[in-house]
Amino acid sequence: MEPGHQPRLSSQIGLGMASKCDQRTGNALLRVRATDCGRYILNVIGFLEEYWTRIQHLDVDFSLTLRWPSIESLIWGLLQQPVKHMETFMFRIPIQRFEVVFGQWKDVVAPDGFKLFGNQAPALKTYIAPSTTMDSSSPNLWLTNIREFSAHGPLPVDQLLRACLRCHPSKSSA
Repeated sequence: MEPGHQPRLSSQIGLGMASKCDQRTGNALLRVRATDCGRYILNVIGFLEEYWTRIQHLDVDFSLTLRWPSIESLIWGLLQQPVKHMETFMFRIPIQRFEVVFGQWKDVVAPDGFKLFGNQAPALKTYIAPSTTMDSSSPNLWLTNIREFSAHGPLPVDQLLRACLRCHPSKSSA
């Protein structure tokens, strides 16, 4: 693909989108942007699942979806998959969801044992996920090449630095 040429599949969500993507891109790495998905949210998730290993730049906003409870497990499952080629990860999810059973709002948090990208994101340079939190107590190997980082929630700087140093064992002893 020529530099600067970025074909788009805007407004073609629905049946046949995957085949359109294959026709236009072959095996090229993808730049994916999805905002205000509305009724097409399951199509977007299906597309992400299908092409996850080919995504180089991702910018997705699910923060305003009212369907979060029905897609939450799909999203957490997807986010645990390794991303060999992804350089940019911009991902927004709701900060809270309404628990109908309890009649109250609860924070959206990753499930126990969750490992973002399966701890495998060697090309990742930009991580912007303002509505997610990060577990700084376990090694986050995907931080290795990060140049830009933005997350949500209380994360003291010393914990973030320790998490980064765990990615570079030779530097942590210096």
